[in-house]
Order: sequence, then structure tokens, then C-alpha cells
Amino acid sequence: MLLIPNIPVFIDAEVERTIYIAPFASLPILGSQDKRVGLTLGFQVAKREKRFSYDNHPVDLVWDINLSHNYGGGWNLRPRDKSWNASVLLLGRRNFPTKNDSKWFVELGWGLNLASIPTFDLDATLNSSPIIGIGYEFPYQGKQAVLALRLNHISNAGFVGANQGQNQLQLMMGIRF
Repeated sequence: MLLIPNIPVFIDAEVERTIYIAPFASLPILGSQDKRVGLTLGFQVAKREKRFSYDNHPVDLVWDINLSHNYGGGWNLRPRDKSWNASVLLLGRRNFPTKNDSKWFVELGWGLNLASIPTFDLDATLNSSPIIGIGYEFPYQGKQAVLALRLNHISNAGFVGANQGQNQLQLMMGIRF
């Protein structure tokens, strides 16, 4: 007999699950100098959290787990390098519903980022990762599609090296199921 643990966050009908892909590029602001591009694959679990609200509207609590691959360097005689990153983020998402099963949202959160190697902007492999974004969810072939623009800042909070940090602009495209 196969025993499956009861994990309510994955089987609860009130939970929204999203799988997404997000190409990104670094932005040369707030210390970032390393020109990097990459691709993130991620999974989100969101649930309306009635205990948290903003302006008398409940906020969704979103767990985001993702894996990205990026490359940079190749400028100012720096050799090219490649890095893998894994992140775990916790976000608050405020929805603004529209009339046609669509909704706008804003999100704000924080998490941890683990990189395979240090890079020019990231002196440490374990980093902090605050994130802010704006997005739109709309019906698509019987499911809900998600498009979002996110600004992800990655740094070690000054614990290691010069801590220039890296700022990434991500275009998140996903499907809710």
C-alpha cells in the first residue's frame, strides 16, 4: 500500500499553483555592474491570507521556489562565467480584480538565493533577495495565464566582500493550474 502524506498546501482547493518561466537581464543600477542574462523556471503556491489585509482587502501569501541559469562577464577583459541559482521567496500579493475574470496584482517579498559560484557583483554564494513586481492574470484556454514584470535585487547585505549586489529585471510568464 502506497502512503501519500497529507500536504494541504498542494491539494487544498483554495490554493492557486503556478508554473512559470522568466527570462531576465541585469540592470546597471544601485551598484550592479555585471552584465548578466538568464532564464528562471519556477513554481508558486498562493493562498488568500485573511489575517493579512491592505486597505480592507485580503492579501495572497505566495511561496515561490525557482531555479535559474545565467551567464555574464565578457567585458573589461573579464572572462565569461555561468552560474546556477536556486531561490526560495515569500511574497505578499495584492489583487485588483476586473470584470472579466482577469486581475491586476502587485507583489512584494523577500527570500534567499543560493548561487553555484560567486560573480563580479555577488561576492557570496548565499544572498538575500528582495523582490517587487506588477502583473496581470487573465483567462487562457480554460486556465489562467500570468504575466508579470519583476525587479529582483540579490545581495549579501554587506556580510561578504564589496557587496555590489545585482538587480535583475524579469518577465514572468506562467500558467495557473
